[in-house]
Amino acid sequence: MFVIDEVDRSLHTLLTRRLLEAYLASCSADTRSQLLLTTHDVLLMDQQLLRRDEMWVAERKPSGASTLVSFAEFKDVRYDKDIRKSYLQGRLGGIPRILLNSHFSESDETPAAMELQ
Repeated sequence: MFVIDEVDRSLHTLLTRRLLEAYLASCSADTRSQLLLTTHDVLLMDQQLLRRDEMWVAERKPSGASTLVSFAEFKDVRYDKDIRKSYLQGRLGGIPRILLNSHFSESDETPAAMELQ
């Protein structure tokens, strides 16, 4: 088993994709190796590259605990659909909530609390 955290760190998306394609091409029914990786690169969310049951998203609960949800759990995601659009629209979870609770500087006149979703 190979585990890679932030596989796309300091790599261009196309290079990361090509590496994944090469790895997947080397796998066969007799191969018992597995690859577990994390990424923030939404361009790798591609059903031409990976199946829905091979892609998971981390969802943070209000309590601070994280859960993992497989894209296969979403019944409205068809095999021919571009899941990146659904993900970026927030339909598949994993979208960050950014809370800014204080001013950036004392002279800044922006609201003290902004919520971006």
